[in-house]
Amino acid sequence: MNFGNFVSLQCQSLSGFIQENFEKLNEALAGSDHSWTALTLELCTALETANKLVQSTDTNVRSLSEKVRELEKIVKRGDSAITAARAISISLNQKGGSSVASENREEYGSPQ
Repeated sequence: MNFGNFVSLQCQSLSGFIQENFEKLNEALAGSDHSWTALTLELCTALETANKLVQSTDTNVRSLSEKVRELEKIVKRGDSAITAARAISISLNQKGGSSVASENREEYGSPQ
């Protein structure tokens, strides 16, 4: 299981847990049951856990965004290097082609 699936599973479980506690809390508040205090604490704990998960995810997203920006810079540098290499290659081929043509004219006596 990768990290993304793990976080997704945690979020689903946490979301279900919060929903279940919220429903139990509403039932307890609607009746004369005094379990609402414990249910309120459970709900607060679940919400604190959700908040920590969101903060952790936010930190991970920022870190990944920075890494993506770095990769984009590397790709751009690579693209620039390829463009420069092509320009050099074309230039060398043109110069080489002119030299070869001159040599052929001299060797075979072709007109210029």
